[in-house]
Amino acid sequence: TNQAMSFSIAASTGAQMNLQQLRNVNFTYTVAQGTVIANYVDEQGNTIAQQETTSGDIDTPYVTSQKTIPGYTFKASNGAATSGNYAANDQTVNYVYTRNQGTIDVTYIDETTGKILTTKDLSGGTGDDSGYTTADTIKSYTDKGYELISDDYPEDGTKFADDPQHYIVRLKHGLTEVTENKTVNQVIHYVYEGGGEAATDHNATVDFSRTITTDRVTNDKTYGDWTADNGDSFASVTSPVIDGYTADQLKVSEMTGITVDTEDISVTVTYTRNQGTIDITYIDQTTGQTLSKKDLSGGTGDSSNYTTTDTIKSYTDAGYELVSDNYPSGGTVFTDTAQHYVVNLKQKLVVSSEQKQVNETIQYVYE
Repeated sequence: TNQAMSFSIAASTGAQMNLQQLRNVNFTYTVAQGTVIANYVDEQGNTIAQQETTSGDIDTPYVTSQKTIPGYTFKASNGAATSGNYAANDQTVNYVYTRNQGTIDVTYIDETTGKILTTKDLSGGTGDDSGYTTADTIKSYTDKGYELISDDYPEDGTKFADDPQHYIVRLKHGLTEVTENKTVNQVIHYVYEGGGEAATDHNATVDFSRTITTDRVTNDKTYGDWTADNGDSFASVTSPVIDGYTADQLKVSEMTGITVDTEDISVTVTYTRNQGTIDITYIDQTTGQTLSKKDLSGGTGDSSNYTTTDTIKSYTDAGYELVSDNYPSGGTVFTDTAQHYVVNLKQKLVVSSEQKQVNETIQYVYE
């Protein structure tokens, strides 16, 4: 059969130089070889996989094949046929691949409203770094008052892949809570009728509070209900006892049903000076009759500014004698209790002697 062969000659002139003689030492005959090179390149001609080289006898068949290359899709081949026979010259087969394009979308959701804030769409060659992180976008929202709930996008970024990638960043409206307080005051003033403080004011409070929640995104405020922190009533208060005075309210009654809308309460308790009475009765013990009666009145604690001296003298000048006087000699003061005193006198008797003579006359006469 006809078969391509290669021929080589090996000879030697021995020790002689420049001899025009050739001595055949040996002849070696081998079958000629052909080479096929399979390249795997992208559309720009860049190698993307290991080159495959095969060799075989000329005119014997060869077969090359596509490779599965992650991130690439076979497009076409050029150069030599993907299969055929080896030839004397090297044959090159180029497998050309198209870079797969991956997609990534990152959706930012407002969990408070349920609405999508924004979506970031990314695309690039599979295997390439996306060159994107969520940090800056999240910060832009937290600067506006949002709080991060969750973020499933890889912290250090990711690479494009053959399959689409979907990520979600969840945020919510940040809330600020403050407590608002309001106090309803009760003050009880204790004063004298003529003016001036009778006793230290009584002060009490009913305290209310509520929570105000501010949405840091919208600045909308939500107000909680008012609650009473220490009850919703003012207890009854007994007015102080002040000697010599009587309060117009012995007790300020309990006040119930206090609400946050109740105005501050002011109560005034007025003290009036108690009025004391004194009576001094002058009695004629001789006859058992009342000669006169002195009635006195004045503010308790004040001096009566009275003594019995002058009245007693007026009776002794009229012929009476003092029997007893229980009114204090130095006078007295009015008290809350009525005071009764008695001055007893009697008629003074003057003893005198009256003489009367009875005469006896004896007459002597003549018969």
